Amino acid sequence: MSAEQTIFVARQCNEYGTCPRDEDSSRFGFSAMIPDPLAKPQAALEDIAYSLDHLHADGICLLTRYGSGNAYLGHEEYRPIWDALDARKAVVFVHPSQPADPNLVNPALVAPIIDYPYIAISCAPRRGYSSSHLEGMGRPLKTTEQIFEELKSFYFNVGLGSGDLVLPFLLKFAKLGHVLLGSDLPYALRPTVDFFTGDLDEFEKGLSEEKSFAIDQGNALELFPRLKSLTPTGSNGTIENGEEKDAEK
Repeated sequence: MSAEQTIFVARQCNEYGTCPRDEDSSRFGFSAMIPDPLAKPQAALEDIAYSLDHLHADGICLLTRYGSGNAYLGHEEYRPIWDALDARKAVVFVHPSQPADPNLVNPALVAPIIDYPYIAISCAPRRGYSSSHLEGMGRPLKTTEQIFEELKSFYFNVGLGSGDLVLPFLLKFAKLGHVLLGSDLPYALRPTVDFFTGDLDEFEKGLSEEKSFAIDQGNALELFPRLKSLTPTGSNGTIENGEEKDAEK
C-alpha cells in the first residue's frame, strides 16, 4: 500500500468505526488508525485531530513500524506524533507490525511467536499506552530502576499470552490495574482465541472475584471513561499495585 493510499484507507476505516459504536455505544468503541506518519506526517496529525475531536474515537492505534525502513516508534521522526497524542492525553494501542528484516531464523519460529512479543516501544503518552501480546519496552533512562518504573506505567493486554506460564510473572511485574483482557480477534483464529481465553479462565479460578473482574473488564473501564459511564454500576472494582479498590459509583 502506498503512502497516499494509507490516507484514504485510514479515513475510511475510522469513519466506519463510528457505525457500530453509534449503534450500540455501551458495547462498542474503536481506536482510530492514522496514515503513514513518516511518509505523510501532516496527514497523520490531521487524522489524529479529526478522529479524536470529530469522530470521538476512544483512542489511537499505532503499528510498531511504518514504511520500509528500520525506524520503530521510538525514532525521533515520530516525536510530533507522540507530542500530538500526549497533548490530547490519548489512549494509544500499539500492535506489532512485520520487522524490517522479514527473514526467519527458523521456518517454525514465525514472527508472531518470536518477533512480535519483543518489538520495543521507546516512548508513550502519559495518559495510557496499551500494548498487545504482552509487548513493551521503555525508552533508555539513566538507571535500571527508572527503566522498570517506565515499563510498569504501560498497559498490557493478555491476547494470546495467558496461562500459568505467563500471567504470574506479568502480575508480579506490572501494576495489576494495567493488565487488560485481549483476544486478537479477528486475526487469530477462533480455536486459538478459545484456547488462550480458556487458559485465562482457568488461571482466574485462583484469583478473587475482584481481581478477575479487574482483568476482564474493570481495568479497561478505568482506561476508557466513556465506556465506564455507560456500564451498569455494581462492578466489583479495579486493581492498582496489587491492591483491590472499589470502582467509583
